[in-house]
Amino acid sequence: MGDDEAVSAYLEHTRRLAGRLVRADDPYDIALHLMGATLDVFSTYEHAGGIYRLWDDLTDRVELRPHEETPWGRW
Repeated sequence: MGDDEAVSAYLEHTRRLAGRLVRADDPYDIALHLMGATLDVFSTYEHAGGIYRLWDDLTDRVELRPHEETPWGRW
């Protein structure tokens, strides 16, 4: 698989997982899977670092401050 195909597959996979993430009772494992998938394209996709940091920050926030409210309710 070439770099373009790998990035396209990654983005489609990310879209599917993000959809599951917002509906999940426990989104932590899904977010970790997203982070792992992002590592696979780190060297070929220029935005992978930003996406990884986003998921990293979100999973840390959910894990470390589960009692906090968001505009959508509790984590």
